[in-house]
Amino acid sequence: MINRPIPAGSNPQQSTPRTAVRAPRIRYFSLLLTLATTNIALPRAAGETLTRVVGWGDNAQGQLAIPVKLSGVKAIAAGEAHALALKEDGTVIGWGDSLSGQSKPPSGLTTVEAIAAGGFHSLALKRDGTVVAWGLNSAGQCTIPANLGKVMGIAAGAAHSVALKSDGTVVAWGDNVAGQAKVPGNLSNIRAVYASGNWSGALKSTGFTATWGDAKDEPLVPHDFAIGDRIASNHEHGVLLKSNGLLSGFGRNSKCQTTIPEGIRKAIAVAVGKGFSLAILELEKQEIDFKPLVGLIYKKAPIPLSAESSAKLPLKLVSLTPAIADISDGKLRLHRSGALTITAIQEGNNQYAPASATQQVKVFPVPRHMTAFKPIGTVTLAANPSGVELEASVSEGNDAITFTSSNPKVARVEGRRLHILSTGVAQISAQAMETPQYGYAPPLTQTVEVKNPPTEELIKKLFANQSLKGNAKFKIGKNDTSDIDYGFAISVDGELFGRGTLFHGAEPKESEPAPKTPPRRAESNAQVSGSIKGPVAFNVNQQGAIESAKAFISLRFSNGLHSDGSIVFSGGTLSMSGQVKTPTSGLSSVGVTSAQTSKTQVTTYSGLSTPIQKNTPQSLAK
Repeated sequence: MINRPIPAGSNPQQSTPRTAVRAPRIRYFSLLLTLATTNIALPRAAGETLTRVVGWGDNAQGQLAIPVKLSGVKAIAAGEAHALALKEDGTVIGWGDSLSGQSKPPSGLTTVEAIAAGGFHSLALKRDGTVVAWGLNSAGQCTIPANLGKVMGIAAGAAHSVALKSDGTVVAWGDNVAGQAKVPGNLSNIRAVYASGNWSGALKSTGFTATWGDAKDEPLVPHDFAIGDRIASNHEHGVLLKSNGLLSGFGRNSKCQTTIPEGIRKAIAVAVGKGFSLAILELEKQEIDFKPLVGLIYKKAPIPLSAESSAKLPLKLVSLTPAIADISDGKLRLHRSGALTITAIQEGNNQYAPASATQQVKVFPVPRHMTAFKPIGTVTLAANPSGVELEASVSEGNDAITFTSSNPKVARVEGRRLHILSTGVAQISAQAMETPQYGYAPPLTQTVEVKNPPTEELIKKLFANQSLKGNAKFKIGKNDTSDIDYGFAISVDGELFGRGTLFHGAEPKESEPAPKTPPRRAESNAQVSGSIKGPVAFNVNQQGAIESAKAFISLRFSNGLHSDGSIVFSGGTLSMSGQVKTPTSGLSSVGVTSAQTSKTQVTTYSGLSTPIQKNTPQSLAK
């Protein structure tokens, strides 16, 4: 029979009005062989052909919800509202209606050679010739006859099942309301079996067919069926698979079950259910040309990507390492350095198989170097209590500069501040460590020498503009004491001036007789002068500020007494101690020899309103 010509300008895949007839009781070998085997793809080497399962028509029960990653399919079957796929590895996948479990193959089902889908049940023929059934068993359609083995073919109707044994005999079981499960007597030499609704059929080796059951459930056959074509049909609709791989539908089209999807160029197997159709498509291979990215260096500007499918289909670009970079509008936006993986994906269609191309590339940080380091030079100990601000710059990413000191006992780094702690030499370095975006910048180094400040500077810093008062006690004779109450101010140059009162003699006690020494008397308005002398010894804290200091002090009184001692700055206050010495003349006539002053905590006065004038008496605070 000659194929009908296709009208010019029409879609070769689109269903056209076709007449269909019931299959006659006796038909040529090719017809029933086509009906019996149409859901099995043509033989091919494993992995040689790329395939995809597609479906169209009714999807009320998810019978068109083909698993997204379904691949390697060699056979399909369609039931009332469910579907099965036999994979090349011998496993079975089901989808669609599963109210009776018909789309859920038993766990561990493997080594399957053929599948069949009934109304609400499913069959699988294993490599060892046994049959496995699952789903609805209301009429015993899933109850495999005892000792059934050496099976080489299977078929499933609405609620019955048919098996062809290797000896050419046929076995049927399940619903028999129309005699569909009652195999005619003396039926032998059968090559294939088929079932549809409440109807069953068998192909003899002679090329003739035998059918039994309800004739109204016989499958439809299009008039333009030709030798080499294959058919999947039931009593309502069917799909014709031409020898060139094109499809056409016939019969009822209430659910668009005979409207062939666009873009199909080559199908290799078909199956039909109630109101829906399935096909295995042989797909063309496509390649993706993904221009490689080599040695990327981080930058903020997006990088255009170049990828193209050999099928000229649109691509999807995806970053598998979004922390390193993401992709938007075909451009790569870098976030940091690291190992980047990006993929170009083409999901395929009814003509081309899916394809992808992945590339991995290293994203390097931006090279950089130190551009400047502000000189520090020689610094004076305790001259900068808050530390020295460090300033440096780098060609990229100023926020990543790190400062270090080779001798933290002399100069300690804290962030961007250098604290001066003792005299000595330290190497101070400025460098930029590697970040996710920027590379390591080797250090710039400079030498810092820390020296003691001049004595005069320390005296002015620690002791100047202070007012003190104190008391010196000493003995005159065996039982008598004398003392001096004095106050003085310290000038900016460390010179001392003030006044005091000298008390001679002892104060008598009521319980004691009158002293033998002259009575106590006061000599007022005694002048006080002197100076603070170095060297000054001092300690600094971890920030470089002076915590304590000690210097020499010399006091001179107008009555001839003088005292050499020390003045101490600690905790923000001044204290003084020393030794009163006897002059060579003057008080020697009253028996003053030597005396040790008491260590007196004195009050510190600071922040005088006007600078102290040298050798000018001051009014001392009480």
